[in-house]
Amino acid sequence: WNVLPMLKPIILVALIIRSMEALKTFDPILIATGGGPGDSTRLISLHLYKTGFQNLQFSLAAAESFLTLLVVAVVAFFALRVFSPSPRRQQRSAPPQQTLVAADLAWAERPTEGTALDAAARARMAAAATPRAPRISARTRLRRAAAVRYAALAAFVMAFLFPVFWIATIAFKPAVEWNTTPIIWLPDSPTLNNFRVLFDLSVSVGSGGGSEL
Repeated sequence: WNVLPMLKPIILVALIIRSMEALKTFDPILIATGGGPGDSTRLISLHLYKTGFQNLQFSLAAAESFLTLLVVAVVAFFALRVFSPSPRRQQRSAPPQQTLVAADLAWAERPTEGTALDAAARARMAAAATPRAPRISARTRLRRAAAVRYAALAAFVMAFLFPVFWIATIAFKPAVEWNTTPIIWLPDSPTLNNFRVLFDLSVSVGSGGGSEL
């Protein structure tokens, strides 16, 4: 039990990696068994594929994907809260920065035996300790580099979140809105029928039978 707190980071990494591997397992099951015999090997990834691309029930598959994403996000949040090191413990282990600066100043201004710093030496020390104002050109370069970094980060976040946005919008669209030209980005008449079907196993959802989520 004394070793377990030190293994928290390793357990967190292993838990996240194994959970990702379990959720994205798709092609071995599709090639080997196709979800059979019966539905004994029908994982959630294979179920979403068959619901969306074989039964052509994209709204229902989007609703199932959206709920799966929420469950994974909640589990990941609690895993990070449980296995991540405490910030208070890190602050206690690290010495305060102000204390280190005060100790350095006290050591630098300690009285010397037999000699004393003259006014010119003190002035030079104060000038060296005072931070110089950066040049305008260097500041401009830093701002441009920061703007490029933020733009790249924003593009990455948008590319990552666009599938989530599209799945969420389709999950709340009726069937007549997700296959239109031009594309309807936001549902004109949002509905919860897809989520009602998921939690009502007696409702028929097409050729795929009842919901299996």
